[in-house]
Amino acid sequence: MIDLVALEHENAVLLWAHIGPRWGLADCQQLRLVVEAMALPPESQLVLDFAEARHIDYRAIPDLIMLGREMERRAGRFRLAGFSEYLQRIMELGGALEGREFVENHRWNGPLLRVRVRDEETRSPRPMPRGLSFSRRSVLTPPMVLCQN
Repeated sequence: MIDLVALEHENAVLLWAHIGPRWGLADCQQLRLVVEAMALPPESQLVLDFAEARHIDYRAIPDLIMLGREMERRAGRFRLAGFSEYLQRIMELGGALEGREFVENHRWNGPLLRVRVRDEETRSPRPMPRGLSFSRRSVLTPPMVLCQN
């Protein structure tokens, strides 16, 4: 399950994806399709929050790396948050040196965002892929810098 929260701020959007206990190939492909369909302004950022994740399917690692590259190609930024040493080791095993460099170059150094999707929040007018929920907010709560290194 992925909770995708869109936080809008001036000319940028922060997409914060709370990843559930397991991350697999289908999760990565669903998220990629949703992000590709969105008209994101420049300086937007996608952060995958793995704080609750306990396992990554090694077969999803090439797709995760491609998702990060695609987001950056579209003039955005891509970050990994809450990445444990266990998850980092899986990235290294599944992606070799490319996996290690990917984690090092895309690590989120800011605070973790603790926003959860609730039923009363605005939902996307389009049906979302199974296992993916979406919320849009117009302000950052708590306030944070979008272009964090």
